[in-house]
Amino acid sequence: MNAEDLNRIASKIASEGIEVNDKDSLRDIYDFDDFDKLFSEFDCLIDKIKYKKQEITLIFYLGLFNLIDSSKIKLLCDVPKLKSFDLLKGGLIRYFIGNLDITIESYEIAFHGNYLSRINQWYDYKIRPIKPLFLLLRWIYFYDRELFFELLFKEKSNYIFLTFVHGGIVENLDFEEKYIQFDCNDEIKFYAIFYYFIKPFQYLPESAEVLKNNLSIIFKIPLNFLMKIILDYIRCSQLSMGSVKFTDIIIENSELFFKTFESMEIHNFQDLQSFLFLLDCGSINFQSYLFKLILNKLNILLMNKYIFIECSDLDFFYKSLNQQQIHEVIVLFGKIKENLIFTSELDLQIRNDRYYIDIRKYGQLEELIQFSISYSNFI
Repeated sequence: MNAEDLNRIASKIASEGIEVNDKDSLRDIYDFDDFDKLFSEFDCLIDKIKYKKQEITLIFYLGLFNLIDSSKIKLLCDVPKLKSFDLLKGGLIRYFIGNLDITIESYEIAFHGNYLSRINQWYDYKIRPIKPLFLLLRWIYFYDRELFFELLFKEKSNYIFLTFVHGGIVENLDFEEKYIQFDCNDEIKFYAIFYYFIKPFQYLPESAEVLKNNLSIIFKIPLNFLMKIILDYIRCSQLSMGSVKFTDIIIENSELFFKTFESMEIHNFQDLQSFLFLLDCGSINFQSYLFKLILNKLNILLMNKYIFIECSDLDFFYKSLNQQQIHEVIVLFGKIKENLIFTSELDLQIRNDRYYIDIRKYGQLEELIQFSISYSNFI
């Protein structure tokens, strides 16, 4: 191996990205018959280079993992024992904090709505081809867990972090508490940590001891982040048992809960119904104020152009309310209906688009009101 070979690797990665398309063009550079000799040659070569040592070292290893089969990773030597390990470590750290650009495109995650449901559906999103980097990280995971997790928590984009918690880098991974940086102040990472430790209880029963341990880790997430995560979990899990496990933290921190709930965007009536079980929790004052917030959220939903609430939805909704609360919902329906102003024959003639929107809402609200009155009289 010589400097020209390193230039060839760098040129390929610079033009094609971390995962090289024409991998055969790199095969004559790397000696797979003797890894010790390969690493020794590179160590000698990098000693002679004066500039960009960390960048060149990272590029060398990325080129290697473009070619090596994942099953052979454990055949490689203990990575910290390599002379070039410190340079590789420095190059990776610079890459993960965004100070080393060796790919054509940058990748930024911008979630909207319920972050937890987006993380749950992570593999439904387009996965950028960076398999060589994943394999390099897997190698580091086997030999230097501390560095592996240090790199993950330095990553700004969270692309690799999310792939990791889904098992896309290391199978049967062990995300030990001692490696979690609870002071990272990164909302997406905290969502991903929550997802990783709560996922085993979504579908299959686990031992009480495992649940207790996982919850103890979850509850170490800073409260200002954890409250929002819990509320997203409640409205996307559809599992009342899973939701109830977080009731205590909600009740004990009711002021933060109300503030978080009030600022949360409710996307549909089903979202709102997810929180009804909390009306049976806490003090009378807690229940009363929560219902007021739920009513405000319902008002926002009803102010949209279209109403997506059926009488069957109300049937479920009302089972969690008392008669006075149902009456307040009926009053809200009536106010919204009275404020529909484009319902006249004149509106049909001069602004028929608004007319059809309002007249449809008028009919829906009237149906919901009649159902609600009938339901209230029945109980």
